[in-house]
Amino acid sequence: MLQLLHKYQKSVLLIITIIILVVVMASFGITPYGNSPQSSYALKINGEEITQQQFAIAQSNLENNYRQQFGDFYQQLIQMGGINLQEQTIDRLIEETLLTQFSSQQDLVVSNKDLHEGLKTFLGDDMSTEKYETFLKNTGQSATNFEARLAKQMTPSVFAGIVSDHLNISQAELESAVKKEETTYKYQVYSFDPAKQIEKVTAPTDTELETFYQDHASEYETPEKASYSLVALTPAENLSLVEVTEEDLEIYYSENQQKFATPDKALVRSILLKRDASNIVADQTASELADTLIKKINQGEDFEKLAKENSSDAKSADAKWLEKGKSAPELEAIAFDQGAMGSAKLVTTEANYQIIRVEDFQEGKIKPMVEVSEEIKKTLQEREIVAYLQVKAEDLFANWQESSKSLADFATEQKLTLVKTDQAKSADEDLEKSAGLSKLVLGQQDLTKQIQEVAGNYYLVEVTEVIARKIPELAEVKEKLIADFKAGKSVELAKAQADDFLTKISAPDSNFEKIKADYLVDLTSRVDIKRAAQEEELVSPEIKTALFAKTDLGILPQVYQHQNNKYYILQVESITPPTKEVVAEKVKEQKEKLRKDLENVFMSSLIAKLKAQAKIEIAPSLM
Repeated sequence: MLQLLHKYQKSVLLIITIIILVVVMASFGITPYGNSPQSSYALKINGEEITQQQFAIAQSNLENNYRQQFGDFYQQLIQMGGINLQEQTIDRLIEETLLTQFSSQQDLVVSNKDLHEGLKTFLGDDMSTEKYETFLKNTGQSATNFEARLAKQMTPSVFAGIVSDHLNISQAELESAVKKEETTYKYQVYSFDPAKQIEKVTAPTDTELETFYQDHASEYETPEKASYSLVALTPAENLSLVEVTEEDLEIYYSENQQKFATPDKALVRSILLKRDASNIVADQTASELADTLIKKINQGEDFEKLAKENSSDAKSADAKWLEKGKSAPELEAIAFDQGAMGSAKLVTTEANYQIIRVEDFQEGKIKPMVEVSEEIKKTLQEREIVAYLQVKAEDLFANWQESSKSLADFATEQKLTLVKTDQAKSADEDLEKSAGLSKLVLGQQDLTKQIQEVAGNYYLVEVTEVIARKIPELAEVKEKLIADFKAGKSVELAKAQADDFLTKISAPDSNFEKIKADYLVDLTSRVDIKRAAQEEELVSPEIKTALFAKTDLGILPQVYQHQNNKYYILQVESITPPTKEVVAEKVKEQKEKLRKDLENVFMSSLIAKLKAQAKIEIAPSLM
C-alpha cells in the first residue's frame, strides 16, 4: 500500500525514532497534530466538530473534482496559485455545516427522494441493490453512515431549492426589471484628454522640482531586492518517488471503473436532404424524397449510389463511428437501436431529413486494467507526490546545511539543475514558473540557505545579495520627476477645461458650436446603449449609474473622471424604452434568471448572517 513516509528510507532506525518521538510527545500531552489536545479536530462550528480525517476526505474529494474538471491543466493551476484547496475546503465545510444546523432548527430534512437523486451521482442510472452494496463494500462504509453524510452534503442544495420554490416574483417586478435592462440610450461624449494639454505645460523651475520631489519622494522609493540561486523540485519531475504497488492499482481500478468505460459505438452511413421550413412545398418534396429513398435502400438498391445522387453532403455515405452521448438524441435513438441494424431509417431535425443505416455496433465496455494501469499509476503518483516531495526536499536541505558547499557545488554533486537570477529581484519579480518565490525569499533574507514551498513546488535557495530599500537622490530620478510634474499639471488643465466647458454650455442661450471650437475636446456618439454595455467611458460605476438614472434629455450636470485620467461630460440625446413585444419576450427569458439571482442573494445573505452569529474554531494546523 502507499505509505506517507518516504519509501526509499526503510531503515528500522527511522521507524524506531518516529515511535519514540510519538511516545515522548504523548507523555507531555502533545498530539501529533499540534500542541493542543483539542487539535484532533480540524474545525469546530457551534460546538460540532469536523475531524482531521473528515477534513482530509473533503479536501481529497474537492481535489479529485478539480482533477476531473481540468485534467492535465490541474497541476498548472495549482502552480499558478489559482486553486487553494485548503481554504476552499474550510469555506465549504463551514457553510455546509451551518446550513445543516439551520435546516435542522427549522425541521427541514433531506427526503428519501432527494437522497435517491443524490445516489445517482455515485451509482449512475443503475440503482440496483447489488451495485449499491458493492459500492459500500469497496468504499468501506455502512449504508447508514454514507447516507447520513450524503444528506448533510445535499442539505445546502435542497435548502436552496426550497427557497427558490417560495420566491414569488410578480409580473410587475419582472416587467420593471426588463424595461430597465432593455431601455436604450443615445448620448454624446465630450472627453478632455490630459495628453493633449501636455504641450501647454512648461518645465518646472528648480524650486518647483525640489518641492515636487519633497512631496513625492516616497513614490520613487526602490523596493528591497535579492539576488539568489535556486534548485527547483517539482511534482511532475519527481513522480517516480511514489512507489505504486499492484495492490494499489487493483484497488483504484475496482473503485473507479466508470472512469475507464468506453461508450457504445455505432457505424452509420447517411444521406442528408436539406429542409426549407420557409418553403412548405420544397420541404414536402424533400420529405417525400426521403421516404422514396428509404424504400429503395431497404429493397436492396446501392446506398452509396443513392447518396451520391441525392445527398447534400457528398461524404455523408462514408461509414462513420458515432459514440453514444455525443450526437443529437433523435439520431442516437435510431443509431443505437440494435433492432434497426442494416435497414434505412429516417431522422428528422430542424435542418435536415437524414436517412441513416447502421452497419455495425460495438457495445461499450470497461477497459481492462492492463490498458489503464499506467494512467492509474500516474493518477496515484500525482495524488501522493506532495508528501514524498516534501520529504525529499527536507532531506536535501538538511544535507546541504550540514555541508559547507555552495548551492552550485551541492547541485553538481547531487546532479540537480541550478538556476540563478539574472539580476536582483523585488518581491513582485520572480523567475519563470516560480511565482511568489521572491517574496518568500525576502521574508527570510537573513538566512543565506533557505527551503521554500510555493504551490506544491519546493525550492532550495541560496541568497547571494540583498539590496535594501532606498529613496533615490533627486538627480537620479530627475527626468522622471519632470515628466510626472508635467503630467500632473496636464491633468489639472484638462479638469479646468472640462469644468469651464460644462459651465458655458449649461448656460441659457449658449452657442454650442462656438464654445466647442474654443476647447480641445473630443466628441463621440454612442447609439442604442443598454445597461449591460461595456463602453469605455462607462467603466466607472459612478458614470454608469448617473447615465442610466437620467430620465430626461440633456447634459449630465457633472464632470466625471475616468481611470485613465480623462475627463468626461455626457449629454443624453434620446431614451427609448422597449416595445411591449420585447418586454413580453424578455420576461419569459428573465424569469428563471431573476429567480436564480434572488436565490443566490438570499443564500449568500443567510450564510453571511449564520457565519457572523456562529462560533467557529479552526485548528492551528490549518491557519
